[in-house]
Amino acid sequence: MSVDSLESPSEVIVRPTLKKHRDQPKKLTENNVGKYSSLYRYLLSTKSKQVIMTIDQIEAVLGFILPASARKYRPWWANALTNTQAKSWLHAGWEVDSVKLGEKTAFRKTGDEV
Repeated sequence: MSVDSLESPSEVIVRPTLKKHRDQPKKLTENNVGKYSSLYRYLLSTKSKQVIMTIDQIEAVLGFILPASARKYRPWWANALTNTQAKSWLHAGWEVDSVKLGEKTAFRKTGDEV
């Protein structure tokens, strides 16, 4: 088969680009973060570029105790949209920057506003 015999596709499918998570309507985003919506709202309203929160402060914002895995395992704090808890900070335009397990977590603002 020669290269000359290859045909161009008759139509090209163009998919729309994905919007940034924080550009989604708030109602839709809050539904996507489940029980972590209060952390989402807290971070969304925070004006600084970095915030360091103790486990107790995070739990106070949430109104419930974090699971034991949050205190023991770094992957719980991964910036991955497969985790409901991570959606709360990612959709608000933040990432986990560092974690001292069982003690505190540093979040940093992402995107254009940094």
